[in-house]
Amino acid sequence: MRALGVGVGEMRTSNRPGDVLRSYGLGSCIGLVMLSPSQRAVGMVHVALPDSKINQQLAKEQPGMFADTGIPFLLEEMVRYGCTVPGDLIVKMAGG
Repeated sequence: MRALGVGVGEMRTSNRPGDVLRSYGLGSCIGLVMLSPSQRAVGMVHVALPDSKINQQLAKEQPGMFADTGIPFLLEEMVRYGCTVPGDLIVKMAGG
């Protein structure tokens, strides 16, 4: 088993059996997880802020920091694992 930490503004994905994505201390942040059972892939983004307009440079450097850039970024990564079938992804959110 390999634990992959997901810090504030970070995103991680994996399709390796046994990998575990972990994020601690969400508080007012959200952890958004996408799971594809058919592709056996999972991804998580640890979002701190809703809108990247407050700091567009940071959004370019760390898209996971903002909901409007981090969620599409995570979805793009999941597509790279072959998650292209509508309805295949299970999406859950915690924190806030």
